[in-house]
Amino acid sequence: MGGKNIKMLIKKSSPLKVLKNIKIPFFLIGCHNDDKAPVSSIENMFYLHEENSFVRCWISEGRRHFDAIFINPEKYIYKIKKFIFDVIDGKIKHKKKKKIEIDPCIYQRNYQRTAHTNF
Repeated sequence: MGGKNIKMLIKKSSPLKVLKNIKIPFFLIGCHNDDKAPVSSIENMFYLHEENSFVRCWISEGRRHFDAIFINPEKYIYKIKKFIFDVIDGKIKHKKKKKIEIDPCIYQRNYQRTAHTNF
């Protein structure tokens, strides 16, 4: 940036408060075991959003924040492309407004299974 000072204004915001202003289709993606955006927060955003908006929500089997793309890149790319093309092609007019998909939390299950193992 050439060593120049850049003026910035950082404001505290709440995703739940900002959500009410979103009027275009959007896609929420979360991961199990995410410490930055817990599943409960993603679900709150999904359920509290207006009923008349097109919203997709996917809670992936990811192990931590932003892991959906790394744990299953093919599924991630498929879901993103499908969402974008459904919006562009106008297919969302004929689909359910709100849909949530929650993958099984395989890492938590594995952890619980091995946590009781005697070594």
